[in-house]
Amino acid sequence: MTGHLRHFLIVLFFAAVTCCAAPAAAATCAHCVDYTPGYIVLPADESGDQGLQLAARMLAETMQALYATAPITVSDKDFVMPRDGRGIVIVGADNRLAAEFDLGVYMEKRTLRAESHAITPVDVPGDSPALFVYAPDIRGEMFGLTYLAERLRLAPRRVHDIKELREPHFPIRIMSGDPVEKAVQYGYNTVFTPQSHNNVVLLEDYDKGFFFQHEKQRGYLMERRREYAAAVARQQALGLDSLSSGDEFEFHKALLKRPYAKDMLRGAGDPWLCLCAARVWEVYKAKYKEILGTFKDLDYIMIRLGENYAGGDYFGNMPAKKEFWEYCPQCQDQGYADRIAAIINRTQETVSGDYQRRYIHRTWDTNSDTFHSNPDMYRDILSKIENKENLYISVKYTRTDFWLYNHFNQTIGVGDAPQIVEYQCTREYEGKGAFPNYVGAHVAAGYRYAAERGAVGAWNWHHGGGWNGPNVKTDIWNEANIYAAAHLAWDPALDPEDLAREWGALEFGAEDADKIARLLMLSADAVRKLIYFQAYAEAKGDPWMPNENWVRDDVIKGSDRMRKIYSRASASVDDMVREKEDAVLLVQEMIGLAEDMSAKRDTREKVIQTLQYELALARVLRSYTGAFLYYCRWQETGSESDRSKAHMYVRTWQSDWDVYERTIPDLKWAATLYHDDGMVETMRQVADDLQQRR
Repeated sequence: MTGHLRHFLIVLFFAAVTCCAAPAAAATCAHCVDYTPGYIVLPADESGDQGLQLAARMLAETMQALYATAPITVSDKDFVMPRDGRGIVIVGADNRLAAEFDLGVYMEKRTLRAESHAITPVDVPGDSPALFVYAPDIRGEMFGLTYLAERLRLAPRRVHDIKELREPHFPIRIMSGDPVEKAVQYGYNTVFTPQSHNNVVLLEDYDKGFFFQHEKQRGYLMERRREYAAAVARQQALGLDSLSSGDEFEFHKALLKRPYAKDMLRGAGDPWLCLCAARVWEVYKAKYKEILGTFKDLDYIMIRLGENYAGGDYFGNMPAKKEFWEYCPQCQDQGYADRIAAIINRTQETVSGDYQRRYIHRTWDTNSDTFHSNPDMYRDILSKIENKENLYISVKYTRTDFWLYNHFNQTIGVGDAPQIVEYQCTREYEGKGAFPNYVGAHVAAGYRYAAERGAVGAWNWHHGGGWNGPNVKTDIWNEANIYAAAHLAWDPALDPEDLAREWGALEFGAEDADKIARLLMLSADAVRKLIYFQAYAEAKGDPWMPNENWVRDDVIKGSDRMRKIYSRASASVDDMVREKEDAVLLVQEMIGLAEDMSAKRDTREKVIQTLQYELALARVLRSYTGAFLYYCRWQETGSESDRSKAHMYVRTWQSDWDVYERTIPDLKWAATLYHDDGMVETMRQVADDLQQRR
């Protein structure tokens, strides 16, 4: 999708207004600002643009909340200058009012990047103050309006002198996991479709009888197809690019009933789709021809080969998985790199060649030495790609998955295909927002690393990742990460602590902004100490599962994971237990900050109760760690001191686990509980052994 390259201006006149009540998130004395919003005037040829209309509505709603008066959005063709001093927002260089005021003199003389926007005070005829906002395209206009709304919420009294110039560092900024309107609010230009293209394909152009005797399943698919089409239409109407993602290979199970299915499958018992089957490539190409021919507004196709979760009405498998090809006589001589390159070339031929769409190949797989993480393998695969036009490569910013104690991915900056780097806001291995876990500093460092190495895109997962719970009742802590990640995609040089303070002011009010910023900055250290073992992560060396996933999603594992941690880092038992004790202290410090907030009680309760949840969990994990690690060392040394410490932590654990299970569910804002997946039996065995061998 290409934006309309044109300059625009926005002029804001604000006149007198009587005092009004400012919202909790507004700066102090916002009601004392003396002005009245009046109109947002759009040029006639843009007045029907839905993205611009949405952004204008967001700005109008912000002004209504701050100043008790909402501006009216009108076309310049219908606009008549008011005589009562109300403010006006003039949008677009082609707006007839722009020429009348000769506001081009206030614009930057250099050419701004696409989607940039600037805000500056200007002098206009009359005695009303004015702001001028301009951009090189409609997207810039749209993002400028929403950014202005945000800046006004942060500093309502600056309305007379607000001055900003904002240019995006990453030209591609992708959002997944939130409604499309949030992309407009936060300045993303690309969004995921809500369903995979794999799940809306009929394949009836290829085989008219594909759904023979499967009309019920076809009906389900048609409903999904309508939802998919509506979502794409909405994204396009708001001026955003549409990205459709899927794992390969994946097809509807109706295919298994077709006579040619035998030509696509290899192996006995549980057969698989294989690269060496010519029919597979026929159906594969037919799928993408149908998708791209039917949904002509799709801008990107993304595929992944490293994992495959086909289920329900669908089946499939990873085409590059070694276990499949090593048993196929026709594939034994084709290695991993050749297989990855083959499917990229085939996809590129259709997506970028036949249909001139952009193709993102997602490198993610679950190993440390393959396409995603190994620079040599990465280069080898790219060297086999025949045509890189409109091809982008997507990699996670960490070397393996979204764990701490991972170096940044060494494949970033490698090769001659532009890269998009993936970030996760809802941390799947670290509570999923059940408690504060601000990763602003970590993500900022990752953005800077990617920016220095020439990445052209940033993909923020707002929500998504992992399995099961915890399921949150308030999303406030994920929102802190979302705010930081979205702003860092525009400017990686921003200070993550400043962003934490801004988010705190927007969410809780200016008086609590410093406390929230302090709380958020502490939260990252608390989670690191609680979920990870520094000594083990450093001793292991391999960044894959740097904590053995002893805690992941909403489960706490047993002795099999904990024994590995002890065995690798047995010399650091005291340090590892102290880490967990420190985590408890940090959460207690955060609770103190929360209790000192001046926000309303209901608002404070969200913060306090999610921290009480974390504190109860931290005590459980602290006691579990202390009991098991000292028990392991006692087994080796026979030390009475270790036995005594282990016994003490066992008693503490029983009390902590009881409190967690019994009291936390009563908290209104607490997430669903972590549950036992081996811990309880482990602790029973530890307690029994300690007692018997006393």
